[in-house]
Amino acid sequence: MKKFFSILCVFLFVICCAPLFGGCGGNSPKRDFRVVAYIRAEDAMNSNFDKSHISQATDIILFETAIFNEYGMIFRDERFDDVLNNVRSAMNQKQKLYVNLLGPDGTSENEETRKQEQAVFHNMAFENGLLEGNIEELLSTYQFDGVCFDYEFPLTDEDWQIYNTFLVSLAGVLGEEYDIGVAFSYWDSKYSEEAMEAVDLFALMSYDNFDEEDNNKHSTLADAKKDVERVLEKGFEKEKLVLGVPFYARPTTGERYWYSYKDYYDKIDEEGLYNDPETGLTFSFNTYDVIYQKTKYAIEQNLAGVMIWHYGCDLPATDNHSLFNAITKSIQDNL
Repeated sequence: MKKFFSILCVFLFVICCAPLFGGCGGNSPKRDFRVVAYIRAEDAMNSNFDKSHISQATDIILFETAIFNEYGMIFRDERFDDVLNNVRSAMNQKQKLYVNLLGPDGTSENEETRKQEQAVFHNMAFENGLLEGNIEELLSTYQFDGVCFDYEFPLTDEDWQIYNTFLVSLAGVLGEEYDIGVAFSYWDSKYSEEAMEAVDLFALMSYDNFDEEDNNKHSTLADAKKDVERVLEKGFEKEKLVLGVPFYARPTTGERYWYSYKDYYDKIDEEGLYNDPETGLTFSFNTYDVIYQKTKYAIEQNLAGVMIWHYGCDLPATDNHSLFNAITKSIQDNL
């Protein structure tokens, strides 16, 4: 009998303590890994809008549904309510939903002058003290989880100072109830320490770049790794950083063409290349394997997750070539 109880005690000890030791059996808890997806208004309003991937995202950003002007006033697109309802109807309560706010644009036909005008208008909006409260009202009225910005062209140190000050001010108004997200490139990232603290999500746009060491392919895994290393050296926190991946192609010449993956997936070769007879250009896509490997890299680096530009470029979830499915598979295999 004593021997029986001794064995029983050892058995109970092992069962109770097993969760404390990795590799001792059982499933150890997986860390959170974010899959952030931009959904454009024109896609959400399309009669053929595919909702099959919405459940695969943890965070969804509605794009092209609202703007602000130089006076800090926010204007909702006429499709705003329909887009919001269409997307939200397919979401679950664990997912987060953000509204992306686009700012005022310049009016000049000259691109450089237009960017300068854009910076001036943004500075006016960021400094007038009204935009923060209008954002809070928008988020509260429509029950968003946060706001995101794609302000990619602060031109001067003064522009950056104004933008950083605004982000800190906005965080003070929104408090802990709402998140702030920004999309940025490694070459355009002069965020102050205070702004880095204020922002909850940094989406690294590691695309629209071309790898000179690999036949000028678009958005390679090697370039993604370099981008991540560069921003980490600048002090960005891994816990806030998501790696952007493209669901579209660019020509290796860098010309201004963007081709959706879903329209050409069956025409690309193993290298992700498609020779377009109409334009005479070679387009470079991220294949299923490249997206899988980028997701794996983000997991291995303990980044917060990946970001997708954009949702409407993918095939349905029932298709084995879906890039969303590559992300899901990589998470299942590597997390």
